[in-house]
Amino acid sequence: MIYCLALQDFDATDDIRTFFQRRFATIYKENTRNVPQPWPLYSDLKTLVYKASGSFIFAFTLINS
Repeated sequence: MIYCLALQDFDATDDIRTFFQRRFATIYKENTRNVPQPWPLYSDLKTLVYKASGSFIFAFTLINS
């Protein structure tokens, strides 16, 4: 069975937030010393999710640059 999805109607905001949180947690664990938690700040994470505008390519590119 084939399902057609209208991707423009799909809200990926929660998925992108989860992606950022997990990747930042890994970065923090592997690369930081003496950086206070939370990192990044919730307000910064919220801004990044907003700037991604539902685009995983933005989130992926940002994390892997």
